Amino acid sequence: MRYAGWQHAFLRENFSSHSNEELARMATQRFGVEVTPGAMLSYGKNHHLRKDPGVRERAISRAIGSVWSPERDRFLSEYVPGHTQSETIAAFRERFGIELTVGQLKNRKAVLGLRSGTLGGRFERGNVPPNRGKAWADYMPEDAQERCRATQFRKGDLPHNTLPVGSERVTSDGYVEVKVAMRPSGRTAHDNWVPKARLVWERENGRSVPDGSMVVFLDGDPTNLDPANLALETRAEHAVIARNHMAYADRVSHEVAVAIARLMHASSEAREVAGHGGA
Repeated sequence: MRYAGWQHAFLRENFSSHSNEELARMATQRFGVEVTPGAMLSYGKNHHLRKDPGVRERAISRAIGSVWSPERDRFLSEYVPGHTQSETIAAFRERFGIELTVGQLKNRKAVLGLRSGTLGGRFERGNVPPNRGKAWADYMPEDAQERCRATQFRKGDLPHNTLPVGSERVTSDGYVEVKVAMRPSGRTAHDNWVPKARLVWERENGRSVPDGSMVVFLDGDPTNLDPANLALETRAEHAVIARNHMAYADRVSHEVAVAIARLMHASSEAREVAGHGGA
């Protein structure tokens, strides 16, 4: 969904003080279209917004309260000893119709002081695999060895489903990335995938994005890769804009936000210099 300038202002003003569910209801009523909690979660990530601590704590409390109850705690207390995590999760799902995550189960076991007596289904300490230290010929028929060699990965091999250079993908935050090399360079992880917005900006402007700068979307929509919707700002400017909830929806309002950010940054540096001078 693309938001108008006044909608951006409304969301930025209310994001930190309301849960995503509350904000979705407010936005649906205000905008006249359905807005989901998931859309509000993505909006916060895309615009680097954070919830107030109290809002996060209330959301966590509600989430935990919706899962745990005395009856479910009693079930775990009786079932957990002697059962693996996967067995407990399956039994809990069958009994209550709720799919626990491994993290939820671990946390609740810690709260209740429960131990399963297993290692999550893994080999226990001191258990030696039967083929340890043995060659294939010691335990595998010749025809089975040949089948294994035929499918065995060799140095330099890539999986058959490896995407070719030029492929595109969409991240969990909604940003489009382009594969520019078969393998990462090794300098940073996954640097063979590059934001498409960056490539579009560099193609249109005939130069690379300077170090310390980033490409932003004027209308807040990370799928709108129209060159007219892309602008450049430094990370320092971006931090000031995000911290002060400055809304922009087009190039003119973005330039105003950047100018204000630069002024605020310069003013902050001047006060810091003056403070050191006074000391």
